[in-house]
Order: sequence, then structure tokens, then C-alpha cells
Amino acid sequence: MQPPPSAQRSDLILLYFFFFEVFFATFLVAFAVFAFFAFFAFLAMSSSVKIDSVNMRMPSIDMHNTEKISRMQN
Repeated sequence: MQPPPSAQRSDLILLYFFFFEVFFATFLVAFAVFAFFAFFAFLAMSSSVKIDSVNMRMPSIDMHNTEKISRMQN
């Protein structure tokens, strides 16, 4: 004996809802993992930015080290 059509329809709706929920939760977790690693990657890159020039023989010219450059040339 088959269940009435209304019961089949509600089972189908629950099945679709279950698949949608799993699909949505999967992408939500994937985005959370991506955001977590992106944040720490950005933190690592921004903390590794050097204030002084990488090449110490030719320091970059700005208002703070022009006096240092002129002393090096003398």
C-alpha cells in the first residue's frame, strides 16, 4: 500500500531541504576555512614588510634617511 500523495510530496520536500542544507553548510565551512587562512596569510605578509630598504648599500630615499645618505657620501 502506497502512502497518500501528500505524504510523498512532504517526503520529497524534506529530501530537497536536506540536500540544500548539506550543500549550503559545505560551502559555509569552506568559506570559513578560506577566510581563516586568508587572514593569517595577510597577517604574515603584512608583518614581513620591511621598514628600511632591503639593499643596505643603496637605501631608499625618503625624508627620514636623506641625512644618513649625505653622511655616507662624505
